[in-house]
Parts: sequence; C-alpha cells; structure tokens
Amino acid sequence: MHRRYAYIEAMLPLVQQVMHQTRQRINHGSTQSSGKIVSLFEPHTEIIRKGKAGRPTEFGKMIKVQEAERQIITHYEVYDRRPADSDLLVPAVKEHPPQFGQFLAP
Repeated sequence: MHRRYAYIEAMLPLVQQVMHQTRQRINHGSTQSSGKIVSLFEPHTEIIRKGKAGRPTEFGKMIKVQEAERQIITHYEVYDRRPADSDLLVPAVKEHPPQFGQFLAP
C-alpha cells in the first residue's frame, strides 16, 4: 500500500499542472504555459513542431544524429530542450576533426 501512496503523491502535482493548463486554455484561450506537461507518464516529453504546413505536431525528445559516408553514425546527442537549428551546425562540424583528424569533404 505504501508504494501506491508514493505513486499517487508523485502524480498529484503533475495532474494539478495539467488541470491548470486545461483551465487556462478553456477559460482564457491561452495555449502557452511555463512548464507545460504534455504527458503524465513521460513529463519530460516536449512538443516538436517542424514548422511545415500539413505536418503533424510530434511529441518526444530531439536527437541529433551525425553520419559519415555509407551512413556510419559518427556522433549523436539527445537534447533535454530543443535547441535552435542555428545552434547545431558549428558544434556538429567540430565533432569531425577529433574523430577523423581532418574535416570531411562533402
């Protein structure tokens, strides 16, 4: 029984946050909420919008995968928060020299 109580105690603040978000959306039309929870069972899940018309909204975590020739994965990274695309290029390029001793030509 103690285990169930601990589970309920852990879930209660998440449920309260979702209820607050729902009230804000219904009563005030506000879809922005700091610390928005989109999944009770995976509260770290983020909303991922591709910014393209007709593309559905996705949920999860952003993962960067770098590949070399023949689809060999040279580096990967899982982000806690989705970074801006403009912040990804330079660090991605800097990953190659330590692994290959040189920059790779396209």
